[in-house]
Amino acid sequence: MAEALGFGHSVKRKEDARFLRGRGNYIEDIKFPGMLWLDIVRSPFAHAKIKSINKEKALATPGVAAVITGADLVPYKLAWMPTLERIPK
Repeated sequence: MAEALGFGHSVKRKEDARFLRGRGNYIEDIKFPGMLWLDIVRSPFAHAKIKSINKEKALATPGVAAVITGADLVPYKLAWMPTLERIPK
């Protein structure tokens, strides 16, 4: 009679063999023409008030395509946090 599996029982994973042999695909292995990466930088200080952001140094870094701040999202009525939720009217 087969044993019922549930919490506390191991489950054989189907993908392990290909990853152990170096044949697995990770999300970072996917590349499309013109694809960009996103990095969200937040203040390391809780409840700190950010008075200004100087984008010039970041924009001068090779490979940086854009630097977007909350102020850049205001005309599009997007939230100041980079979740792209719309601000209610």
